[in-house]
Amino acid sequence: MPVLILLSLLIIGASSAHGADPCLDLYTSTCEKNSTSHLLDGTQPYAASHIQYLWTQIKIAAQAVISKKTISEKTRKPLAQTLEQITLEVKVCLDDPTLSNANFSHAGKTVTYCSGSFLSTTSLFQQVAVLAHELGHSLEPCNSNFEDYVFKNVETCLRTEDSVQAQVWGFINQEQFQTKCASFSSACERGLSPACRNYERIGCEKNEPRCLKDQIDESFADWFSTEVLGEMLAASNLFLRISNRDFENGFKNIVKDSCGSSYLFDSKYPQPQNRYNKILLAHPVVRAKLNCHNSDVAPLYCPVN
Repeated sequence: MPVLILLSLLIIGASSAHGADPCLDLYTSTCEKNSTSHLLDGTQPYAASHIQYLWTQIKIAAQAVISKKTISEKTRKPLAQTLEQITLEVKVCLDDPTLSNANFSHAGKTVTYCSGSFLSTTSLFQQVAVLAHELGHSLEPCNSNFEDYVFKNVETCLRTEDSVQAQVWGFINQEQFQTKCASFSSACERGLSPACRNYERIGCEKNEPRCLKDQIDESFADWFSTEVLGEMLAASNLFLRISNRDFENGFKNIVKDSCGSSYLFDSKYPQPQNRYNKILLAHPVVRAKLNCHNSDVAPLYCPVN
């Protein structure tokens, strides 16, 4: 057998033995084995007694993200104020002290971090990714004025095939749309502010349906979370003295909770492998920490500007 062919087979065999290359497929590299096991990444998640400090650091990084946006200070100020107003609440969710979850309330301008999350979260990478994702919902497209939306370029990019390809599912039934709008209008007139916001959010005022069965909000929150993580990896002292191997394990700890999850048609989330391979793995700081130097195979990165 020719030497070059033999060497090629050896290289392919070695690659297969070590599994998927995280620079090419972070999701499969994480999920192909030990998908639920914690990977040592040199970090510890913050306990409940110190979680507010981490929240402050995340908000500082979030402000750094919007400071990069090429917009006027008049436009930037409301974004900064929106982020500053969001508070973090830790509580038992659904009367279950073991429930691990987080969510964002536009009405309360609050991110809720379920106390059970402290039992299951094993990595600072995980914790930052989750909290920054929920904070990102405060700036999401479907709860913003589309005509003046400052992240319109990001939204457009996230909908492309080369990115996460955020979908709008199905045909909007006009009769159902009108019924929904009438319901929100009635509730709004009774003084229910969430109904007023939903009336505007889904396009009732102009009779132009939008943000119904749309993946863009979750896609944007993933993107914003990754931008915040990138800022913290580059500038925060929380991730100092971490080796290259630790960084790889840290990114995999972000991914691992999605391993084995089934993808349902009509989901508000993009496919799990796309969320991580086309958003997280696309970020330049993440690729640098993974030593991914082949730009020819890099997924499309959606920049702030």
